[in-house]
Amino acid sequence: MIFALLDTPLNYAGFSLIVWTGLFLGILHSIIPCNDKVVFCFYAFGVARDWKQAFRIINYYGAGLFLMNFIIGGVISYFGAIFGSLVNIENYRFLWNAISSSVLIISGTIMLIQLRKKTYWPHSDQFQELTESLPTLRTRKRTAFLLGLLAGIPPCIFETAVYLQAISISVGYGWGNGTWLVFFFGIGTWLGLYPLALVGTASGRISKALQGSTLQKIQLKLKKANKGVSYALKDEDEKTLDLELGESKAKALSKLSTSSKIEYFSAVIMIFFGLLFLLLAIFNVEIIPPENIPTNVPWPFPN
Repeated sequence: MIFALLDTPLNYAGFSLIVWTGLFLGILHSIIPCNDKVVFCFYAFGVARDWKQAFRIINYYGAGLFLMNFIIGGVISYFGAIFGSLVNIENYRFLWNAISSSVLIISGTIMLIQLRKKTYWPHSDQFQELTESLPTLRTRKRTAFLLGLLAGIPPCIFETAVYLQAISISVGYGWGNGTWLVFFFGIGTWLGLYPLALVGTASGRISKALQGSTLQKIQLKLKKANKGVSYALKDEDEKTLDLELGESKAKALSKLSTSSKIEYFSAVIMIFFGLLFLLLAIFNVEIIPPENIPTNVPWPFPN
């Protein structure tokens, strides 16, 4: 029954497109501002004794998130393949491609709305649960893995869009190819956690260094004030301090602005591909033509 659903696998060109699309979407997913991933990565480097332990914690979290994405994607891809085996998809290919493209457009639009409102459903609702579990990370390795599993339930709008694309691929090209898309999407998300954590940690250390430098200046100015320096000079120091703090705040806001630009870029990319695929569906252009492969070709190896 399973192999019968996989009798139209893709050639190597089509399979490569699925691989790189999954990895690209996974990396984009890792920089989407879901509170769970960001807080977890930053906190992991904060509570860890060294870099090795921090990477170990993030690795367990990434494994849990990958496993949950893969399970959900595999199950829904299987049902998509069953649907494709019961219906002559060639009669509805335009409608199906149009629906899949519209899903990308709608998902990207919802992401833009979430960015504007600074509320990232559903992971914002898991923020309190995540922060309460973080203190046990260093002593219990399974906590990170379980948090990763929970982070995939329920899926965010980005994950939902990928799952729907996996269904679309499974309907036309078999269960294995839809599952491969989710597999490499999970790998891309997993790998994307590491640079996210490194950037956050580096920014935090730079911020602490700047704060330490500012604190030293405050102490020096207070010593001068205690030694009889005029109050006018003290007022001037306070103004200088306010200016320095304002500059630090401006730098922090600049970093947030840069992060937001990346997140907006991800949403725009999703909308762009949705529009592109919609145009291809309208003009009946087939990017990945399926090949008639015998049913004895074992999954997941493409011919």
